[in-house]
Amino acid sequence: MDFCEKTVEKVMIELEEQQFWNMIAIHTFNPQLLNRRIVGGAILGTFSWPQQEYNLQSAIKTIQKNQKLGVIEEFLPLESTRVKILLQEDCQRLTSCVIKMKLLQKNLQNSQLFLIVFLDVPSKRVSFFTYQEEEGNLFLKSGYYLAYKSPEFELGSYSGASGNILDGKIDWLKPMFPRFLKWMTSEAPKGQFNIPSLSLVNIEEYSVKYSQLKEKYGEDLVRDWPEVTDPQKFVFEDIAIAAYLITLWQEERKLMGSSQFQSFVDVGCGNGLLVFILTSEGYPGIGVDLRKRKIWDVYPESVKLLEKTINPMEDDEIPPTDWIIGNHSDEMSPWIPVLAAKNSPNCRFFLLPCCAYEFNGNKYQRRNCKNSLYHDFINYAMEISEICGFSIELDRLRIPSTKRICIIGKSRSALNRESLERFIEEKSSAKFQAREALEKVRNCTQVPKNITSQIVEIVFSELLKCDEKFNTGDDWNAGGSIDLPEIVQKIPQELLKALKDECGGLQTLLRNNNQIFEVIKGQVRIRDPRKISQHVPKSRKPFKRKFKEKDCWFHQNHPNGCPLSDPDCSFRHSAPGTK
Repeated sequence: MDFCEKTVEKVMIELEEQQFWNMIAIHTFNPQLLNRRIVGGAILGTFSWPQQEYNLQSAIKTIQKNQKLGVIEEFLPLESTRVKILLQEDCQRLTSCVIKMKLLQKNLQNSQLFLIVFLDVPSKRVSFFTYQEEEGNLFLKSGYYLAYKSPEFELGSYSGASGNILDGKIDWLKPMFPRFLKWMTSEAPKGQFNIPSLSLVNIEEYSVKYSQLKEKYGEDLVRDWPEVTDPQKFVFEDIAIAAYLITLWQEERKLMGSSQFQSFVDVGCGNGLLVFILTSEGYPGIGVDLRKRKIWDVYPESVKLLEKTINPMEDDEIPPTDWIIGNHSDEMSPWIPVLAAKNSPNCRFFLLPCCAYEFNGNKYQRRNCKNSLYHDFINYAMEISEICGFSIELDRLRIPSTKRICIIGKSRSALNRESLERFIEEKSSAKFQAREALEKVRNCTQVPKNITSQIVEIVFSELLKCDEKFNTGDDWNAGGSIDLPEIVQKIPQELLKALKDECGGLQTLLRNNNQIFEVIKGQVRIRDPRKISQHVPKSRKPFKRKFKEKDCWFHQNHPNGCPLSDPDCSFRHSAPGTK
């Protein structure tokens, strides 16, 4: 025997068999849920497992001996979609099978990983083996199993009898044991919004494109962000949306047999970041918003951004285009399908709604109290799309937001203008009123400087005093990390009230001061300036950098000063006009 088993975790629990297989379906087809380094998995094949000829030990022995996955090709092919459905809905009809999958990693430079899953249905036991590709060869790296034999649910590992075939170390998996239990015992969400993420695009192509865009734009954009908003959220969210649209459009061009890149109009483009990325990738388009942002001046001239109030009742407000985009488009969200329907016979739309509004620009009032406001508005947007003649599809994006459902309208019938106008009139009690262009900007950006400086000083002092400090490899004091609720207890109530009055809290203020702090998973820590000031080759600079615009906070306030020299720091060490 080439390997042996070792029980890692075990619990007594009463389950229906289908509950066990539901959990297996979640774990198998969503490897990214347990491993943050993984974007997802691409199924290479699903095969029946002829148990009269093969058992798990003999199959793995053959793979280990040959250092390849070819043994699986000797099994009978199965349809992967059917296997997934049987796992989720009808385990009684499921047969033992093997699933071969390529794991898609966020870091494309890492060695390729493969996963083989053995489903032993009669034994209610599933084994997972990970292989790593190095120099064209495949090496078995780790293995574990999940098993249920009423009333015991068990997690175990495989280790090599000689100590060098399987490492048997799955400490990273132990904390996930409660999650397996939760997946088995929780009721599956019901309703039309129970959709897997990235269901309308090729996940492998998406992951590659996302990694490329993140590498190309992410670091520069975060470092040189001129807005008061948190770049960690906005930059990587728009990179993910851009990767999704580009992948969607690539597939559309294949189906249409076209090589011409799609044009677009981003309605309510805000900071224009999505327009910048899509334009830089060769897609001709424009962004429109009623208020200009500071970052607009940073983009190259090729990025077309218009400061304009759109009247959606007019037909000629938007030039003919292939796609209309509504990315967190607020008051314009219910109008996005209407604008696409009026634009041209072949115009499609992408809508990612966030805040809910009516046609007249007022806040949307929930119509079905059984739904959340967000889900009720999704239903409303779908109804509008169908009135406009669109056949719609829903997808769930992977972005740092709780509002991740997008509505895509591609195929459509002829527009019945009378029915549409009658529908809009019925739903609106008044004509559309655009938001004021010079609205008050809040979210802690208008907090008086003396209050901000007091809070920053308190938080910074507390982080420096931490017993456990981050090791920077030198004498520069990087402090430690503290849970956000614990930091809140250190701030006087009158200062916290000042934040609340400006529609924000401590986390918002800290993220607005991203030169000094970073907030990760509810933990606050001091940001190492060396990580935001690394120089990048000119070939990778996506736009002209605004260098030395602000004073270096660390140079002026840190007891050790700034760990970077003046030429290497993105911020100013000396007064303007001095050397």
